[in-house]
Amino acid sequence: MKIKLSGKEYTVKFGYAPVVKNKIIPRLVGMEQQGEGLEVIDNMLEFLPEFLLVGLQKFHADEFGFDFNDKEAKEKQLVKVYDLLDDYLDPENEEGGDLQSLYNDLSAEMEKNSFYPRCWRKRYRQPRRNQSRSKRAYMGSILQRNPPILAVSN
Repeated sequence: MKIKLSGKEYTVKFGYAPVVKNKIIPRLVGMEQQGEGLEVIDNMLEFLPEFLLVGLQKFHADEFGFDFNDKEAKEKQLVKVYDLLDDYLDPENEEGGDLQSLYNDLSAEMEKNSFYPRCWRKRYRQPRRNQSRSKRAYMGSILQRNPPILAVSN
């Protein structure tokens, strides 16, 4: 995903280490499960800069890179992202956008073009299909051996 921030084009791609070390997936799932209201907006405002920062690690580590175990280094880089977001969310910026659109774009990038989709399909979706088939086969074999008795009443 390409995004223009403060007149510069950036490529956002979610790499394995930044996502895992910054615990992005649990936070993203938590964001998706929230209801409505001011708390959701507040949580999104807090999460969005970190979400973007993690997405910038793969191709822009020279400018936004940090040691994932160093909270101070991360905070320094978040300050840079806050400045980019100030510009991006400025209503007078024709190249900018809104908070929800940026969040949706980053979420879509995470779901479609990172390691995550393959990991998700292999880990969670594939076994479910096989499991349901094996359950159907098992139930079918039980029904063949022991057909249900239907009671008919007048």
